[in-house]
Amino acid sequence: MVSAERGAGLDNPDVLRGLEERALRSRTALRRYLEDARRDGRVVLGYGAPSKAPILLCSSDADSALLRFTADLSHAKPGGGCPAVACRSARRRSCWPPGPTTYSS
Repeated sequence: MVSAERGAGLDNPDVLRGLEERALRSRTALRRYLEDARRDGRVVLGYGAPSKAPILLCSSDADSALLRFTADLSHAKPGGGCPAVACRSARRRSCWPPGPTTYSS
């Protein structure tokens, strides 16, 4: 694993600084998007809760005022949502057979 990290440049301070700068830009852009959407009367909903979502949402200070809820089909995730924000989670009751989309909260 160490050789793979070195191969990706993760032992180089310049590479790490670049990652930090990209992360800061991403969180700023996300926060700006969510605030603009709220200001314009748009509702933003999240779909899926990948492993990096809680980190990005927490660092962006996103909360349920900015992100109403997340939806995730994975039954492995408690509550089916993203634990970083205190927002409701909607879990689709059924994927198959195709039919009307229904959610439980």
